[in-house]
Amino acid sequence: MKKIIGVDIADTIVDVWPNLMEKADSFNKNYSNNIKSNNKCLYLPEDIYKWTTKETIEFWKLYRDDLTFNSPIKNGVKTTLTYLKNLKYSIWLITAKTNSDYIDLEKKIIKMLTDNEIPYDKIFTQINNKGEFCKQNNISYLVDDSYKNCLSAINNGKIGLLIDNFYNENRIIVPNMYRIKKFEDIKKYIKR
Repeated sequence: MKKIIGVDIADTIVDVWPNLMEKADSFNKNYSNNIKSNNKCLYLPEDIYKWTTKETIEFWKLYRDDLTFNSPIKNGVKTTLTYLKNLKYSIWLITAKTNSDYIDLEKKIIKMLTDNEIPYDKIFTQINNKGEFCKQNNISYLVDDSYKNCLSAINNGKIGLLIDNFYNENRIIVPNMYRIKKFEDIKKYIKR
């Protein structure tokens, strides 16, 4: 049986968060000047700043592509995914990003991966329930920055490797979920 590892893109292999918050802080200051929430579990700027629907649409219209495709690749991604390929894992990139939000989404993802020499086997977009997707496709591990997605993987009998970030640092780690501080730490949890 083929060994498959599912890997999220934004804030898992691509370091979106610092750029996202920089742009969100600036946008908020110029457009709404709302008070920033202290809730450390919030990720989306529209939740952090309590933007209106109009403000949210405008922010993402301005910055969606730039944040997704021009943010840097996280340290250790290329070497770790190459290591997994050498162990004969098939690397499936799984994102909830939709074709309705991005023009030529898959083509842009492929260009970003190629430009950064990131190994992968397949790309899946518009996947809202990553845990169920992992179960249906016999994916052993899900690497994601979303606590909810990792929990969904676990609830579907898989292992969740939670990429550590500010917005999930206060989340309680449950059995079969492991906190990944550096991308290279994934190697500790993948069966050889």
